[in-house]
Amino acid sequence: MMALVVILSGGFNLLNLISWGALSPYFVFENSEWYRLITSMVLHGSIFHLIMNMYVLFYLGAFMEKILGKIKFLILYLISGLISSLTVVFIGSPNVVTVGASGSIFGIMGALFIMTFMKNNFLNIQTIKSIRYLTFINIFFTLLIPSISVEGHLGGLISGLIIYYLFSIQKAK
Repeated sequence: MMALVVILSGGFNLLNLISWGALSPYFVFENSEWYRLITSMVLHGSIFHLIMNMYVLFYLGAFMEKILGKIKFLILYLISGLISSLTVVFIGSPNVVTVGASGSIFGIMGALFIMTFMKNNFLNIQTIKSIRYLTFINIFFTLLIPSISVEGHLGGLISGLIIYYLFSIQKAK
């Protein structure tokens, strides 16, 4: 929906994305626009960016939601996205502008990754290898491609690891 709004209001250019709530540490600190921590999660830089996030979310998200249930999955998704945004704001360059659901998606990846170690009897060996490979290849591309938010992706990944761990120890009690 937001992609359509962005397209109809001027397209996927930097100024238009900023006007709709893209994340920029500058605007967060200078204008106290903390809402950008959330609004940036529903914006994307292009149709391709949106489609790629939707594709990954469809597969990884559906798998993780079956494991965690709707409420815990929603918590994982939203908190990972928020921590990803906070990581960009507090560690990233003050002049960076980011958009996308990648922080939340990396949170899901982080949760799946730690699950391959904590509940390895729950998954078959091929699934474990696939999840680990997918995680490492995504970290590699995050570090390789200059326009990707390293802080956002790693913040999401680490938060997903921690959130899944907390869910697991809570369940064990």
